[in-house]
This record gives sequence, C-alpha cells and structure tokens, in this order.
Amino acid sequence: MTAIHKYSSGIPRVVNLLCEHCLVSAFVDQKKTIGVDIVDAVAQDFDLNAETSAVPVSTNPPTPNSGVDKFDLAEALRSLATIAERLKDSKDEFPGERKS
Repeated sequence: MTAIHKYSSGIPRVVNLLCEHCLVSAFVDQKKTIGVDIVDAVAQDFDLNAETSAVPVSTNPPTPNSGVDKFDLAEALRSLATIAERLKDSKDEFPGERKS
C-alpha cells in the first residue's frame, strides 16, 4: 500500500491504474500476492517514481490565493494525459484482449 501511495501521490485515478496493472502483472506471472517488486515494475512501466510523482506532497497547508491549486491541477492533468496515452498504446499491443 505504501508503494502505491508513493507512486500515485494519493490520486484516485492513478491508484486505480497502478492497482489494475499490478493485478494483471501478477496474473501473467502467476503470483498469488502482489509485492513491492510488482508495484515498482508497473510504476516503472509508466515512468512514475517517488521523486516525480504526479502531485508534489506538501507538509505546509496552502495559504489562500497562493496559486497552489493552479500548479497542482496543471501537473496532475499532464500526468493523467501521459498515463492515458500509455494505456492507449498498451491496448494497441494486445488487440486480442478486450473487455466484454
């Protein structure tokens, strides 16, 4: 759980993405448990790492009108666009697998 949070910065869409791909990876590797090694590998596939996660973690609460919301939103949108593009590319690699 710590690794998922570290890579996703708590963003629900990124958490879902990481978890889904960890489940698929564990299934392909025929593993019954998902360890940090699988989470690390999936995060690496999406070029996510703790230092450049989607939204920087701040220990100080933002002050009103500090512009923090604008910066966090723009960074999160860029990260989501990158992840969406990679998902699209990964679907093209496996055309036989489709959800019904």
